[in-house]
Amino acid sequence: MVAFRSKRVRQAHRDLRERLSNRLQRPGDRFATAREVAEQYGVSYQTAHRVLADLAEQGLIERRPRSGSFIAGTPARPSHAHLLMHARADNPHGFGGKLRQYLKRALAAAEIDCDESRRAKSIDPNALPVIWERPDIVEQCVADRRPGILLNQRPKPGWGSSLLDSICTDDYAGGALAADQLLLASSSDTRFAILAGPRGDRRSDERIAGFNSRVTSDLIQHADNWHRDAGRRAATKLVRAKPNGIFAANDRLAQGIILAYRDHHDRVPLLVGYDDAPIAEQLGLTTIALPWQEIADAVVQRTKLRLQGDLCPACTFLFQPSVVFHEEPQPSENKPSK
Repeated sequence: MVAFRSKRVRQAHRDLRERLSNRLQRPGDRFATAREVAEQYGVSYQTAHRVLADLAEQGLIERRPRSGSFIAGTPARPSHAHLLMHARADNPHGFGGKLRQYLKRALAAAEIDCDESRRAKSIDPNALPVIWERPDIVEQCVADRRPGILLNQRPKPGWGSSLLDSICTDDYAGGALAADQLLLASSSDTRFAILAGPRGDRRSDERIAGFNSRVTSDLIQHADNWHRDAGRRAATKLVRAKPNGIFAANDRLAQGIILAYRDHHDRVPLLVGYDDAPIAEQLGLTTIALPWQEIADAVVQRTKLRLQGDLCPACTFLFQPSVVFHEEPQPSENKPSK
């Protein structure tokens, strides 16, 4: 290690060593250039070059002719995918269950090895995490500066957005599509209501905003969560308001609406759900469908890339939803399950 005489140069050397030890960059990442060091610390280009050369001699960085300086070491390369999903994915009739089925089928068809731990609190060090509704795992990936794939959610700005590929659908466009469908199916009276998800939930907020971009509804009721029983409770106020059409922010909430109207012995108005979860088909529900196969194919594409050792910046895939019309169930099957 060179003993630099100038206080300014010693400071530059010390700062760069600290930067290399703080784990904010991974092996193979580009490091500061001599020109950048010279400009930041007010030293000559030749002096900056000597500082970087000393760091290279210590094995902290690698200097490549005509390419620049890079963090030393071999970039971590995952060997397989690891599904880390909320326990709700155990339910084959819910959104998570359907997503899991498509993912496993697509990964198997692509001959990609895949582990699964729905309740794991840590990540296999040799795996590429594929994450659904697991904020603890997302935080761990960011803390470890580890690439992964985030499903139906966008990472927070910062390191998360550079590490985690995000594969989701355009909720704003889906909400607008639901409004268009209600307008198309209704008469001139357009008193529509919205049964939304929990307050502050980004997905719910974007679906509401998309709906209101097409037709404004001042009758918005929020459920405590995304499940049927919460929807059933929240829908009681909508029954009393007597709208002629309702947009439910997901299919389980739509199921709760049907049950609430049945509780009041009233006819269900025009109803559009969201997600095209398995329950939508059971109910004969018109719903905003997610492109399940396209989502699964995007996961396969990014997984292959990461397993090959590609460290390119993370991408966001935003898919457009569509309307799906399920046939009405037979009279003997008309009652939704409790």
